[in-house]
Amino acid sequence: MHKQIDKQHLLYGRKVFPIAIRQDPDAVIYETDDEPFINVLVYLSWYGDALSAKRSKPLKMEILPDRPAIQARIDKDKAEWLAQFSESE
Repeated sequence: MHKQIDKQHLLYGRKVFPIAIRQDPDAVIYETDDEPFINVLVYLSWYGDALSAKRSKPLKMEILPDRPAIQARIDKDKAEWLAQFSESE
């Protein structure tokens, strides 16, 4: 993730660790290890130019203010994931 952000990004230069990962789409919820503590859902991009410092688009992200918001987001993603299987039947 640090290779895909620039100096203006909210997480630039901060110590973060992943607390939840979703593979489709590539998305990770990161929690900062320093003050002020924040939780951010980051949609990673693995395109050829993603590692370039000259990104044309910033990474899409969503700030999750607290643990209940994190759990609500995980529950929503899980429901969407399960729904795709019931629709295909």
